[in-house]
Order: sequence, then structure tokens, then C-alpha cells
Amino acid sequence: MTRFRKVLQVLNGLKQRRIIKNYAIGGGVAAYRYIEMPTKDLDIFIVMDIKGQLIHLSPIYEYLKERGYSKWSGQFLLMEGYPVDFIPVKGIEEEAVQKALTVSYEGTRTKIFRPEYLIAISLKVGRMRDKNRARLLLSEVKLNHDLLRDILVKYNLMERLHEVKR
Repeated sequence: MTRFRKVLQVLNGLKQRRIIKNYAIGGGVAAYRYIEMPTKDLDIFIVMDIKGQLIHLSPIYEYLKERGYSKWSGQFLLMEGYPVDFIPVKGIEEEAVQKALTVSYEGTRTKIFRPEYLIAISLKVGRMRDKNRARLLLSEVKLNHDLLRDILVKYNLMERLHEVKR
């Protein structure tokens, strides 16, 4: 079993035990499914049952610690050598998780953001590397342009798209 598959199985365990409601892979790893683009970390966007205003990630980290994952590198938890960032979501990111594609990696199911959501989230974040990711996705990936337009309109990101295209 590869290290990445093992990480996916642990993530699936978080969902099966209802520690999280849902998750999907976003960021550079998701983009790499569609375009060649290097990344340093694994962004896991998570949907949780949120009670009140505070988001408690401790149940996630307790579960992972029980499985031997307790080493940190900055903001990232190291899992099988991969720096992993758990990102609680709302808004566009939560929608991206809910609409994510289910894929299989070495027989292990996982979810990954659709390219249209990767573009929209990249535009929202707006860092140079995110803008570059959006440009590459726009130019190299077969997109559902109606879906992309609907997402960009819904989240007021059309102007950012025009800026990136200029």
C-alpha cells in the first residue's frame, strides 16, 4: 500500500466515524489531477457539525494521534511524510466539498474538487500562485463553462476572472 493511499484511508475513517461530515481534496493536489503544477502540501477541506461559533478540531487530531500521526511541521500535520492542512469550510468551499468528484486511488475512494471550483476558490484567495493555477486550469482543462459562470456569479468573482484573463 502506498503512503498516499494510507492517508486517504485514514481520512475516510474520519468520515466513517462521523468525526467529520465530509471532506474533499482541494488546492495543489486537486489541481495536479488536471494540470501539472507542483505543490508542497495536501489541503483537506472538511465539513463539520459546528455547534456555536467555535470550530473544534481536537476530535480530528485525537483520532489521528491514536493512529500515530502527531508530528507537526509548522501549520501542517505530517501524515506518511505528507504535510496535511485541515481546513474547515463554509460558503464556496463547503459547496465545493459537496459537489466534489468521487475518484479512486489504488482502490481507495476519495473526493476531489472539480476544476470549476478550483478556479473559483483560486480567484477568491487571489495570491499570485492561485491566479497562476486559475490561468492554467482555464487554458488547459475542459471545463463546464456554465457551471463555472454560475459559481463565479453566485460568489461575486466575475471581476476577478476578468482580471486574471487580462
